[in-house]
Amino acid sequence: MKKLLLSALAVSALAINANAQAIAKVLQPASFAGLKTFTWADSWGQTPDFNTPGVYEQGFLAFGEDGTPGNSTTTIVHPLSQEGCNTFINPSDVQGKIAVVFRGTCEFGQKALNAQNAGAIACIVINRDPEAIAMGGGAQGGNVTIPCVMLTSTDGVDITTAIQNSTPVEMFLGNKVGINANDISTNAGVARIPKFAGASNVYQNIGFTPAIEIYNYGTDNQPAVSVNAVISGPSGTVYDETVTVSMNAGDTVYIQTGNPQAFAPFSLSSYPEGDYNLTYEITLGANTDEDPSDNMISSDFRVTETIISLSRLDANAKVIANTYPSNSTGLYSGCMSLRLPSNHPAGHGIIAYDFVPEADTSVFPIIGSEMLLNVYEWSDSSVIDNTTLSQIASVAYYPSSNNETRQPQHRHLDAGEQIPLVGGQLYLVCLNTADGVNIAFGYDSEIDYSGNNAITGLVTSPVNVDDTWYGGGWTGTSALALGLNMDMLSSVSEADAINAQIFPNPASDKVNVRLNATGKVNIVVTDVTGKVVSNTTQTLVNGLTTLDTQSFEAGMYVFSMTIENGQTTTVNVVKK
Repeated sequence: MKKLLLSALAVSALAINANAQAIAKVLQPASFAGLKTFTWADSWGQTPDFNTPGVYEQGFLAFGEDGTPGNSTTTIVHPLSQEGCNTFINPSDVQGKIAVVFRGTCEFGQKALNAQNAGAIACIVINRDPEAIAMGGGAQGGNVTIPCVMLTSTDGVDITTAIQNSTPVEMFLGNKVGINANDISTNAGVARIPKFAGASNVYQNIGFTPAIEIYNYGTDNQPAVSVNAVISGPSGTVYDETVTVSMNAGDTVYIQTGNPQAFAPFSLSSYPEGDYNLTYEITLGANTDEDPSDNMISSDFRVTETIISLSRLDANAKVIANTYPSNSTGLYSGCMSLRLPSNHPAGHGIIAYDFVPEADTSVFPIIGSEMLLNVYEWSDSSVIDNTTLSQIASVAYYPSSNNETRQPQHRHLDAGEQIPLVGGQLYLVCLNTADGVNIAFGYDSEIDYSGNNAITGLVTSPVNVDDTWYGGGWTGTSALALGLNMDMLSSVSEADAINAQIFPNPASDKVNVRLNATGKVNIVVTDVTGKVVSNTTQTLVNGLTTLDTQSFEAGMYVFSMTIENGQTTTVNVVKK
């Protein structure tokens, strides 16, 4: 497996986020004006570089039409003619404007080149999903000289509806540095928020110290920039702190512990269950910000007794998912890091979990597909690979209906499946596809942990794709919709059925055997013909033992396990 180093960013080394100065903003109509989530063509060769101050395009929007008959039936239903895959038949409509097309069946570079050839000053691609992804230029990207931006399907609905209703839509695309005299800015990628949007007041230390980075993109100095951080809870305001700084034109100031300007820690003696909100707001004293759209950051979190989740929780304490990033070429894992307080009670851990599976069931029915919850002890947070991860549990889930796609699912763990956790230990908890590359897992796109990652140096939600770890996770999407239900683990008497987990499965050189038992266990392994290939007795340590499978041939095996009191169980294991 490729080793991926996860670099911890020092406070002084935290650079300006490129997307902080590069923006996609609706100027009119007022009903949905403001900043939009976006990506741009930043590596095609000749497209404008939005990292350069003052590089931008501003104009009104118009659909590009290429005359293709029929309609698309993706997330946003639209005419195929508006995918812009062929020469535009309406150049008079898009000339001097920003052409709008939909993501579809041709390369992004081809769409942008067709818009450019029709006289458009820029091209916007509306995604079919509620996220903005990186765009490859393809065969024609190197010939594109106008900006090309992707927007989410969510923002796309507002924009396309307005255009269809003949409502003028004007946008600014590009770098805002030096455009205005008075312009202080920030963004969600450099603001610290609570560690989890779903927090447990029993199993977590919820407190944290607010922090945020602010930029003076205006041409004027600002002698009195105030940043107010407010946290409200079920009973009203529980935290209200203001820091005031002086900023010259072009300055960057990071307000964090260890720097000259810092917020006080947020900590309560108790955290009542309910909804909370953290809001940062910037004001310029006697001056008025000419672009206040990026002066406020807001993030919601909810406190319950027993649920831990990176995503927000709804009124029924179920995880919220609104985007489904995936890798269509191989199996993958979506994960969340978790460290519990050192005083975590013994005998407590994960007794159930909630998540949101997704698939196009017309192409890949998910009924009966295997999905796994895997838990690893993580020994070194600066590195993520097989040398630092030790798997301690694996639990399977099998959808009973295709209707489960994009719906929160609850998996209660039987006594032998429940997963004990230890205080102070760093864990990685992962949802894994097992037998279908078309399955994805839900994320909450409204929560951004980028600022937390930069401050703490700890990766929040890495992914593993085809046995390679990516510490940055999915681009712009960090809140995995996985809710861990914590409680005291069920006790198991001798009369209870014995439960076993064997992982990894498929196996490689060795497997871990986990039983809800103590003492010794006899493990007999037979192949599909009934031939015994291994017969060993081992001592369980905290319910765990390992078995060497390096000499096993590839294929299916039956592991028959008998504990000291005579109880038995079997598990099928595939050796790859």
